[in-house]
Amino acid sequence: MLLAPECGRARYDRPDEAYRSFSSALRRSELKTAWDALSTDTRKAMESRSKAAAEASGGSVKDEPMLMFFASGYKPLPQGELKVSKEEGQTAVVEVAIGDGGSTQSQRMLKEGDRWVVDLTEAFK
Repeated sequence: MLLAPECGRARYDRPDEAYRSFSSALRRSELKTAWDALSTDTRKAMESRSKAAAEASGGSVKDEPMLMFFASGYKPLPQGELKVSKEEGQTAVVEVAIGDGGSTQSQRMLKEGDRWVVDLTEAFK
């Protein structure tokens, strides 16, 4: 089966497609693409944590927020079906069916400008 060229491209025009693009980039170890798919506030929170860790370590830990975040063990869920369960204005919730088919997890999404991004700020509170 041949896929049209646009099938493999990252999409950020819908919340579910944006999450799919984010998790696919992580699975392919395309960290810059995955980092860019995070909300501004998520990236700022990671930048703050990275800077604090670097300062607290006296320089033995480098201030590299993207690597700190993704190397810390964050992994995308084994993804099954994706469904937008709620969309209101600039926020949405995507239900991610876990690959084993037994459960789902909710993922908050934000619209920044003309694209949807993954918001993980709750994890930093």
